[in-house]
Amino acid sequence: MANQDEVDRMRRDLIEKRAYEIYLARGGAHGLDEQDWLQAEREVDGLPPIDGDEIPVPDDEEERDESTL
Repeated sequence: MANQDEVDRMRRDLIEKRAYEIYLARGGAHGLDEQDWLQAEREVDGLPPIDGDEIPVPDDEEERDESTL
């Protein structure tokens, strides 16, 4: 079982990754980093707990990925 520091680090890593994805999706425009981070926090905090090594993906991304297959 992960201790609280590990859980916090994993959460921050997920938020950081998602905020960067949001930034890229906006075309990489600068100046909205705080908004990107806050949106990523909301999305990550709404995800189910991490199971194993899988990184959960918000539902809207799963649908987007399936539609491109």
